[in-house]
Amino acid sequence: MIQQRVPRFFRVITPKKISGFTLLELLVVLALAGLLLAVVIPRLTKIYQGVRSSLSRSQMEMAINELGALAHKRGKLLILSAGNPHPVPVWLKFPPGWEMTVDQPIRFYPSGVCTGGEVILSYNGVRYPAILKPPVCRIKML
Repeated sequence: MIQQRVPRFFRVITPKKISGFTLLELLVVLALAGLLLAVVIPRLTKIYQGVRSSLSRSQMEMAINELGALAHKRGKLLILSAGNPHPVPVWLKFPPGWEMTVDQPIRFYPSGVCTGGEVILSYNGVRYPAILKPPVCRIKML
């Protein structure tokens, strides 16, 4: 078969296909990303605050659970004083922002034994009632 040559002036020149995104496609993607971020970012801050509060509460519980050992280590009586939101004693290493209310004084003896009692812990206006059961006085949140 003989192939004929087409004269140059009869040839149709087609532009090469250009790959990429149109301006409209980019605007739609940016609008969707903006909507997604507007919904997600406030949620993330709430999650962060919840995790931070939970970690702070765990640190506070550990500090109370270690009071018997602290009294034994120091070799002297430690007392959690009664009263309305009482400042936390210096020797009790609570995370900042926590307050404690004790109805009756709770004593931690050098032997590591304690008298037990009820405490109310407060953080940012949220109250956490708890009980310390003798003789070991591990905190139990109610």
